[in-house]
Amino acid sequence: MTVVSMPCVRCGQPGYASGADLLCATHGGIPDAAAVEAIVAAGGPSPLWQVLTAGFAALGAVQACLQAVNIWALQRADAVIDDVSTLPRTEVADTFRVASAAGSLARDGLWAYLLLFVLWFLMIGAVATRLGFDRHTVLRHWTILVWRVALVPTLVFSVLAGHLDPTDWDAARAVNQNAVAFSAAHILTTALLVAYTTIVWRRLRPAPLPELL
Repeated sequence: MTVVSMPCVRCGQPGYASGADLLCATHGGIPDAAAVEAIVAAGGPSPLWQVLTAGFAALGAVQACLQAVNIWALQRADAVIDDVSTLPRTEVADTFRVASAAGSLARDGLWAYLLLFVLWFLMIGAVATRLGFDRHTVLRHWTILVWRVALVPTLVFSVLAGHLDPTDWDAARAVNQNAVAFSAAHILTTALLVAYTTIVWRRLRPAPLPELL
């Protein structure tokens, strides 16, 4: 069955009579029995999107933990620099090796997480459209705007950051301090992203159909 409806006066989605106006279900319009039957027959997106959204939020927590481990490793390297003259060479080398590995893992995790976010964002936009929402309204929030602004300097730093050199202690300390600031900033931006995905999920989570008049 095909039901033809005029667009909602607020967002352009299929509208239903609501007093003197035509409104979509999101803005208070109430579909008639034929429209409800068509909606049920057409089906909706797979609930898998909710699982993927929860998984993406969980990966955000993992990413924040990687950054926290990186901060710990860098601070440990700074402590070694302070006592470098009294420590065995092997301990110094091992400490810097761990710090370098933690930094590489944190940077790789950042790029992987950004790629997953792009894929999630495209998926969730399609889900919003399929559910009858205005995707621009659903995906708009101040958290994503702040995240985009904060993302620029963190990406620049991840590309231009130097590497630890255990032969130049002053340079190594400077690199460590910059990397600690980068990881701390990335923990905050990741928290914004997790908050954003949760907000979008709450906007799209299933709601009961309105009762028919």
